[in-house]
Amino acid sequence: MTIIKMHNSDGTARHCLPILQTDNSGIWEKLETARLVLDDAFKQACNALGIQAYVGRGNKFERPVQVFFECWIPAVEDPFLTERVWAQVTVEAMPYHQFELEYTVNIFNRGRTKELGTFGALDASQVHALVSRLVQNAKLPELSNRVQKPVAGSHQASAGKKNKVTATRADIVGALLRFLLKALLIGGLAALAIGYFALSKDESAQVATMAAGGAPASLPSSTPGRPFCFTWARARVIFNKDSSGLPRRPQSPACNAPSNRFNTAAWIPSRSVSNTC
Repeated sequence: MTIIKMHNSDGTARHCLPILQTDNSGIWEKLETARLVLDDAFKQACNALGIQAYVGRGNKFERPVQVFFECWIPAVEDPFLTERVWAQVTVEAMPYHQFELEYTVNIFNRGRTKELGTFGALDASQVHALVSRLVQNAKLPELSNRVQKPVAGSHQASAGKKNKVTATRADIVGALLRFLLKALLIGGLAALAIGYFALSKDESAQVATMAAGGAPASLPSSTPGRPFCFTWARARVIFNKDSSGLPRRPQSPACNAPSNRFNTAAWIPSRSVSNTC
């Protein structure tokens, strides 16, 4: 019986839980790290200002990630009167973009709600400046890396940088294959169209020859034994008219003629021909 060592080389327990191990470099782990960092940044800002405020965060697997700060500031003249402020930061994952995480900041400052915008980053110093703005009515901080977003009710975009998509190697190969497929499809359709018009032109020439009482120069190799049955039927509709100018009922040509010779007599327009294809 083989004995398996259940400890890692550093003495820690081996991972044997019935769940997949997470990749610390993945986008979802970055999102979880941002949730914890924001929560800690708001708490540190409260400690720096000497206040006890509510700081909450969403659950680990809740999307989008949200961190919430709320503070009720007592009035000096009456402690039962409070000035209420709060800030909410929503973090969304944007895989394969220039900014993989987008931070949307909303604040409520003494009865006024405002969305500061969406940003590509939000560090601890910016969180501290944001809390100081709400608690002490300080100057509104300048948050960097603003991301453009469509303005509600219009086709314009807000000020800031575009969060451009960063193409991967798989995207480039897929785009190239799609381009080649479209080129082949367009080329095939063009070849079919050219062949169709060339065949139609040849048939028109054969119809003109037969209308003049002659015979076609050659038979198409693709239809042995059936020399221009349908073309000749259309030609009879055009040229076989009565005295009033109305076309008579077209008579089918003799389609049983051998493919290696052309029966001229069978192709001369005549009312007595009644063979069927």
